[in-house]
Amino acid sequence: KQFSIYEMLVSLYPDDISARLTLILFYVFRNQLDEAIEAYHYILELDPERYSILPEIGALYEQQGNFEEALNYYNQYAGHFPDRPESFSTLGTLHRRMGNFEEARASYEKSLLLDPGSISDMLLLANLESRQGNFELASSHFQEALDQSGTPREKVKVYAYLQDFHELRGELDKALEYLYLKHSEQEKITI
Repeated sequence: KQFSIYEMLVSLYPDDISARLTLILFYVFRNQLDEAIEAYHYILELDPERYSILPEIGALYEQQGNFEEALNYYNQYAGHFPDRPESFSTLGTLHRRMGNFEEARASYEKSLLLDPGSISDMLLLANLESRQGNFELASSHFQEALDQSGTPREKVKVYAYLQDFHELRGELDKALEYLYLKHSEQEKITI
């Protein structure tokens, strides 16, 4: 019923961006990605400077497997917000998925220049190095992330990556050690 109400609102008031944004949530929930993308495009026609939706459009294209269009929207966002680390970490992850490992590495490094304390970006870069067989470099990035981790949540995240790293290398004793450390930190997290 809510979906029908928002469809009606958008048909009655096509320039109501708020109603259209809510309708997009329903489209995404219902896996109607083409309709969601079309609605976002309409919003951009109404308000061409609403740059905050560019990564959302990119994510929908990425979800559809249309990586080139996703890349286009992520690059547009990065062009408008070159000082935001998420501009480049998002680009890095897409480049990694596309197999563009050098571009992924460069994007993660740009993100880390903007936010040197980003545990997530350190882990993404370490994981990229690990998957390419650069184990020593990956280890140093993992260690840096662990050194920067101050909260149990951050440590849980780092330990999970380290567990995966050591499983990949066949070092099951080390992987098990990080599994125990991860569970120990998870017990410290209050809900």
